[in-house]
Amino acid sequence: MDLSVIRDYFEGENKKSLTKKEVIESRRNFFLSIKDEFITTDDGSLSLKFQDTMHSYIGALKERLYAYSIPSKISERERLLDICSGFSYNALYALYHNPKLKIDMAEKYWEISAIPLIIPLPENYSFLTPSFERIKGSIEYRLSQMGLINNLAYENDPDINLH
Repeated sequence: MDLSVIRDYFEGENKKSLTKKEVIESRRNFFLSIKDEFITTDDGSLSLKFQDTMHSYIGALKERLYAYSIPSKISERERLLDICSGFSYNALYALYHNPKLKIDMAEKYWEISAIPLIIPLPENYSFLTPSFERIKGSIEYRLSQMGLINNLAYENDPDINLH
């Protein structure tokens, strides 16, 4: 995927003053217009189409649970440093298993960090929605501080920071 598509979308969104409902609807419609740039894996989660998927075909969410959340004993930890946070799937499962966790996320490209603002969770993972919305709020907050987005739909969580 050419990341300029994400950048162009948010530049256009920034020219409008949208309500929370309008922001969510606009981003959903944008996702639907670019959904062919993603691969839907076996668990319903999304991965960008590159020369290979970013995650195994079993699915990013299932992969995060079994390869990361359970072995790391994240529920016992106080902090998480999530390097190359991508679609925030690591942080998402970590936060679900430990709602009091303080998370620092780092991603090289802001456009990749913005993808969670437009993609849906698979229906079978709707139990992760409250955690996903906390992450989205923190992503929006940081990107707005950087002057990259203006319209906010979610509340910032001060325990989750994007760098």
